[in-house]
Amino acid sequence: MRSVRVTRDGWLVLAGATGLAVVAWLSANNLLYLVASPVWAALLVSVPLGASNLAGLSVRRVLPAELYAGRDSPGRLLVRCPGRRFAALDLVVTDEGTGAVGHIQRIGARTWGEVSVRWRFGQRGAARLSAVWVRSTFPFGLMEHRRRLALAADLLVYPRPHPSVLTPRASWEAGSEDDHRSGGAGDFLELRPYQPGDSIKRVHWPTTARLGQLLVVERAAERAPAVEVVVAHAASGAVWERELSRACGEIQRALAQGYRVGLRVPAVDGSSAARLAPARGGQWRRTLLDTLARLPRLP
Repeated sequence: MRSVRVTRDGWLVLAGATGLAVVAWLSANNLLYLVASPVWAALLVSVPLGASNLAGLSVRRVLPAELYAGRDSPGRLLVRCPGRRFAALDLVVTDEGTGAVGHIQRIGARTWGEVSVRWRFGQRGAARLSAVWVRSTFPFGLMEHRRRLALAADLLVYPRPHPSVLTPRASWEAGSEDDHRSGGAGDFLELRPYQPGDSIKRVHWPTTARLGQLLVVERAAERAPAVEVVVAHAASGAVWERELSRACGEIQRALAQGYRVGLRVPAVDGSSAARLAPARGGQWRRTLLDTLARLPRLP
């Protein structure tokens, strides 16, 4: 999708050129025609030059790994000029629907241009980005050319975490973190999937080879301190969102302190109650935050 409009400066120049042309016609002064003609020529040349400046562009997003509602999320927009022999100049790139905008002075032919932007989402849950607008007033600032590039992306926005002093509503402890990392001794409890931070010595190789998935041995004396974050039921949307923000903050704080973290959520608005047993690691952190983000929103 392409569009073009005359800028404010363009309208002023157009009005001045038209006025000169009218005065020249009324006074039969050919010198005024000579003054007005370059202005008309600049307006006419702006159309093909501006259109060619946006031709053949492609855009990519570089989003952060985690997005939070109500918080700026820094990232980048990458713009490329593939298959062109000339540079693109004076580009303004805007992500549709989010307000993320950046300015690129020049992109060389067949190279990537990069601009830092900040995305901001008003609420948690599933979000969809649809397209990116690229616009430019090249070459004279008299006309603005715009081009819409489809760039769909489905995202998940986490609740905004509230700072919290960790006071878990249910907790238990067995062993120490040092025992957990080194693979100490104790009664066999279970086999569980490998998580970042686990010692390779604890991998149960026979079962791993049979199932094709890394599994580690969990023993009683190896268990790190664990907490369970409990989400309380709420009757209104505002209270519900504050409760999820509190839970998000507690999860992050507990994981940062080295706890294994579990989560209990109530049944709300047709969804079923759920309880996630304590674990830890980067992937588990994402699992807990995904669970909070996907909970229904209350009116």
